[in-house]
Amino acid sequence: MSLPRLRSASLLAVGLAFLLLIACRTGRAQEPTPGPSITPITSLPTPAPTPVDIAPTPTLAAPTATPPPTPTPAPTITPIPPASTTPTSTPITVILSQLRNDEYDFTVGVPPDWAVYGLQTTLVQGWSPTREALIYVKLIPFPNPFFNISSYTDLWLDSLRAESEEFQELGRNRLQVGTLPAMEVSYRYRFAGAEYQARALFVLAGTMAFFVDGIATERLWPSQEATLNAVIRSFRPGLRYAPPRS
Repeated sequence: MSLPRLRSASLLAVGLAFLLLIACRTGRAQEPTPGPSITPITSLPTPAPTPVDIAPTPTLAAPTATPPPTPTPAPTITPIPPASTTPTSTPITVILSQLRNDEYDFTVGVPPDWAVYGLQTTLVQGWSPTREALIYVKLIPFPNPFFNISSYTDLWLDSLRAESEEFQELGRNRLQVGTLPAMEVSYRYRFAGAEYQARALFVLAGTMAFFVDGIATERLWPSQEATLNAVIRSFRPGLRYAPPRS
């Protein structure tokens, strides 16, 4: 009976040894495998400073005060006078034929194509070809020594004013014909429904007076004015009317 107990004890010892062996192997398998050794970093190495060339900050010069620019003077503008609206008159050449009154000693110029009547009388008439312009010379005895050229002119204008309609004196100019006092008068009037414009010359010659009148219709006056002026200013009394020399 003792033998089976030994066998049981041997088997038990073998089983325990086996279990112990497995346990050892299992325990070793569960131990963590040690990793690589890590050296602790106590401080980071300070890198050596690399020198860097830094350009110095340029010093800016203080700005110089620049005087303001001298303003350019504005150009002087010379005003241009407006163009004249009055047309420049072109000189007109008037050809006259000199006629002489031997009876009363005076001369007057008349255009060659004008008709002349009563040349040797105290009333000389010259008519234009269209009979729309007239020149006449009237000789009047002048016995009144108290009249001067101004009062004599006023006397004649009053007479013309009474004989015509809408008489209007336009102007007068005192002058001399040779050595004789004279007055030139411009006027306009209406007669028998027609309008006329005229220029007259009054001349005092001792005991005689001359009335030289140039007349044209109002419509034709601008074209006849130069001719009538030339006729009037061509009038000359003869030497018998010259005042005596003192």
